[in-house]
Amino acid sequence: MDDATPIHSGYSLFGKAAFTKKLIGVALLLFSFLNNIQAQSFQNQLGSWNILNIKVTVNNKCSMFLESQLRSLSFYNQFHYYEIKGGATYNLN
Repeated sequence: MDDATPIHSGYSLFGKAAFTKKLIGVALLLFSFLNNIQAQSFQNQLGSWNILNIKVTVNNKCSMFLESQLRSLSFYNQFHYYEIKGGATYNLN
C-alpha cells in the first residue's frame, strides 16, 4: 500500500455523531409507523373521506369558494362527520 493513499474509516464526512442522529431518526420514524399500523389493525375495514371543493373567480381581485366533506368509518356506511364551509377572498393589491 502506498503511503499517500488515505485510509477511510467508513463514516461519512459528517462523522460518527451525524450518522448516529440519522440512525436514531430512522428508528423513531419506523417505530411510529409500526405503532400506527398496530393501532389500526383491529378495524380491518375501509372508510371513506369525500371532499368537494368549488372555486369561482369573479374577477382579478375577487373569488368565492365552497367546500363540503363527508367521512365514514366503514366504506360508505356509518357516516360520522360532515362539514360544509364557504368563503370569499379579495385581493387588496
